[in-house]
This record gives sequence, C-alpha cells and structure tokens, in this order.
Amino acid sequence: MDINNFEESIEPFFWVEYEKSVSVCLNVGDYKTEIFETREDEGFEGNGYDWASLAQIFLEVQKPELINIVKFDP
Repeated sequence: MDINNFEESIEPFFWVEYEKSVSVCLNVGDYKTEIFETREDEGFEGNGYDWASLAQIFLEVQKPELINIVKFDP
C-alpha cells in the first residue's frame, strides 16, 4: 500500500512510528466537537479519555481479536 494513500485513508487520524511501536493519533478537541457538545450534560467533553472509551467499545464489538494488541494512551 502506498504510504500517502494510507495516511489519507486514516484521516483525521495520523500515524506516528517509534523504534518498537506505532501510534495512531487524533487531535482531540478538533474533531466531531458538535457530537460531544450534545452529550455535555452526560459528562462527555471530547477529550482523549472519551475517544479511548469509544475506541475500546468499537474493539469489543467489531474487532475483539485486537483487544490484547491495541493499547490506549489518552
């Protein structure tokens, strides 16, 4: 896969490579803020913890085989 196409395909996320790992990152607070604003009275802020919670649920429901591989650092 062409790296440029890969980077475009994961937008608004971005890929960061380290010596022994990689990260898929998101600039929280800039993306889908309108959704979190509608849930503000429930305590949602759109911060890294909210996004990590959503991603964890996604893994549990859609990709349970990745639960022990994907780690979150909000």
